[in-house]
Amino acid sequence: MDFSRYGEPASEWSSYVLAHPIIDQPWTRPSEEETLAEMHIAGNNARAAHDETTLKAHHLEGKSSSQDMSVEARDGSSIPLRIYTPNDTPSPSKGRPIYVYFHGGGFLHGSIDTERSVCASIAKKLNIMVVHICTRHVHEAKHPIPHHDALDATKWLLENASTYGGDVGNVVISGVSSGANLAAYVAQQFSASAAATHEKDSAARLKGQVLMVPWLIQPGIFPYDQFVEKSKTSLIQCADALGLSTERLDWLSSLLEAEDIADPTINPALVDDKILSSLPKTAILVAGADPLRDDGLLYATRLEKAGVKTKVHVFSGMPHHFAVYQLPHPHVAYELRSATVFQKRLLESIEWAFKDGDEYVGNGWVIEEIS
Repeated sequence: MDFSRYGEPASEWSSYVLAHPIIDQPWTRPSEEETLAEMHIAGNNARAAHDETTLKAHHLEGKSSSQDMSVEARDGSSIPLRIYTPNDTPSPSKGRPIYVYFHGGGFLHGSIDTERSVCASIAKKLNIMVVHICTRHVHEAKHPIPHHDALDATKWLLENASTYGGDVGNVVISGVSSGANLAAYVAQQFSASAAATHEKDSAARLKGQVLMVPWLIQPGIFPYDQFVEKSKTSLIQCADALGLSTERLDWLSSLLEAEDIADPTINPALVDDKILSSLPKTAILVAGADPLRDDGLLYATRLEKAGVKTKVHVFSGMPHHFAVYQLPHPHVAYELRSATVFQKRLLESIEWAFKDGDEYVGNGWVIEEIS
């Protein structure tokens, strides 16, 4: 495999960085004097403040209702989740389709209050129920607890969502970056259960998955041998990318403190072939100049080979975090066009994942080259 052509710098991104030099800041390893808990709080405070600004700027306040729940994890701890439903739009007779969402943040950042604008916007625009599951983070719980939280909360949701107006027969699971790792793991657990019982219908409640700039392989076990040459892989080609460099990815991976870095739980793109064929239809949105690019594209290639309906959008020459550059934003004067297109493709992908039918049965790759 060789996807290095998607990593060549995009003129749009180069121009954007020149216009906004403040975003051209390489990552530096945090001071050892700063605890993970302090990093978690500081990062979440900034994200929540931006989220509040976005809610107001896009007039999303009052456009949806939210309800906070607390789900018991297998170890007795509580997993918070928030259910968003749109106001002033009728609910289908079977209940609203359910979009399960896991936030990104390298398993370190994010909270139940940092994703309100994202969830409220999707709920409103698509007239669906959005459920944000907030697993524990690495400052409080190490591997595999975040993944266990994700699975436990999803199981609870499928057993109880009808009580809150959701259609448990119409569920799409999704995540961004590290959240995509959680989403992919959960989808595979339902798939593995179906394969073990030889009852494919038992996984039917997960109609699809949508993975955004997904982190699906730990860098310490990346399968370089599956690529034409090591230098052309995204971990090497995009090692110095802004926002998420390979060095930062290595550091984030180390925070999981996994006893076995090859554990399939945290490497869903490398799961056994027998699990893949029973997975639901999958949409993957990838940034071309992202160290994680090949995680998503390798997984998409394997899914297609296994016969899974697969839809891929590649944003050539864009770094991992490019989709955040929309207004309002504290550091930019205008929106990055690719970020706007990304949000449009995301909504389209969610709708596609919910639909029945055989669209995009292979060769569903779109290269988003925006001048």
